[in-house]
Amino acid sequence: MSPHLPAIAAPTDQLLKSMALLLAYADVDLGDEREVMRRLQTAGNDMADIVLLADGATEMARVIRANSRKLEVS
Repeated sequence: MSPHLPAIAAPTDQLLKSMALLLAYADVDLGDEREVMRRLQTAGNDMADIVLLADGATEMARVIRANSRKLEVS
């Protein structure tokens, strides 16, 4: 394993979190893959990043939304 991998992973992790937060708080149907991809592209994300990270970002967004709703109910 390369000693440079952690440095590369950190920006990817930040990008994934950023995408997830965008999707979680935007008015986006997380079940519509095209809408998710369109929203991420409109926000200025690179298409290569979107293809690699969209599924993970969508899953994280679902968790964020669910947790947010739980807090609203409490």
